[in-house]
Amino acid sequence: MRGCLPTTDRDWFDFLSKQSGLEEANFWQPSGSRGFSLDPGSPVFFKLKAPVTKIAGFGSLSRHTVLPHRLAKA
Repeated sequence: MRGCLPTTDRDWFDFLSKQSGLEEANFWQPSGSRGFSLDPGSPVFFKLKAPVTKIAGFGSLSRHTVLPHRLAKA
């Protein structure tokens, strides 16, 4: 079974860690037009950006959706 190791921001990780009863989290990649080659249920390990550079969490892939960048604007 294949998995992935995306890099995530420490502030985003800390924010998600403080959420009570969190069962899912959304992550995005700036080059989201590329296909995502993992099957649902595949392991995902989240590595913090430098200077920490350690695996900070894990989960399993539920689904992947490619959306237009205009939806990411808040």
